[in-house]
Amino acid sequence: MNNPFTWTFGREPINRIDCLEQKDYVVNSFESNPPSLYRAPKIELQPLNISMIATRYQAIFNLTDEDARNMAKETRGYAFAFQVLGYLTWNAKASWRTVLPEYRQYLEEFVYNKIWSEISAKDREVLFGVLHSENHKVSTIRETLQMSSSAFSIYRNRLIKKGILNGDVYGYLAFALPQFEEFLRDMD
Repeated sequence: MNNPFTWTFGREPINRIDCLEQKDYVVNSFESNPPSLYRAPKIELQPLNISMIATRYQAIFNLTDEDARNMAKETRGYAFAFQVLGYLTWNAKASWRTVLPEYRQYLEEFVYNKIWSEISAKDREVLFGVLHSENHKVSTIRETLQMSSSAFSIYRNRLIKKGILNGDVYGYLAFALPQFEEFLRDMD
């Protein structure tokens, strides 16, 4: 049987990712001139369902409920992480925990370095503020960074929109991407 995780996007997850977020235009591949760009609706993608990921991992790797759920939680619903973790585990023919260093390397090389290169110094400052915050409470992070509420909300909203932070719980921030805290610790 072939690795089922190469089917997720039709190719192996080692192809370079040029952009994390979807663009709001479509290129007409039959014309080579720049005016051939057309507006298309932007589609906001939500994280994959953790239960669905766990069910898929359990079926493919014959895991216990708890182990499949832990493996799924490791992806945080991020589609690329779901594919990479499954792909690496399949190829290793070992426990998913043994591939975590390589999994982290994939995420860093193919996604996080690109994200890091495209965000502003202030965005980075806010991310480090979240990283060093003990409780991830917005008011504490804002006070530590000595930013006004209106100034902080600009960066918070931008990082949430980029899919780096999660602000689902009112007054708190969390990292949305798997292994991103470890990436930041290495950058600190």
